[in-house]
Amino acid sequence: MLVLLLFVSTPVHALDFGSVAKNDAVHIKSGEIARFALLFWSRDVAEQSVKLTAEAPEGWTVLINPASFQLSRSIGSEYVS
Repeated sequence: MLVLLLFVSTPVHALDFGSVAKNDAVHIKSGEIARFALLFWSRDVAEQSVKLTAEAPEGWTVLINPASFQLSRSIGSEYVS
């Protein structure tokens, strides 16, 4: 008896990058401004296009600068402690 096993796999793509924020929350009052610095890193060889968006409550303004950028490979020396 001959048994033939056929395994078909689909390609899987994953990105090897992440982000960290030194502060991820703040309490503010009307008219005050809060700023957050984010650090992004990538161990992937290929550059990745990153686009940042935000949702805010009615009457709030969120500014993201830059809102999009190319993320290149990083060795991690930029890590925020």
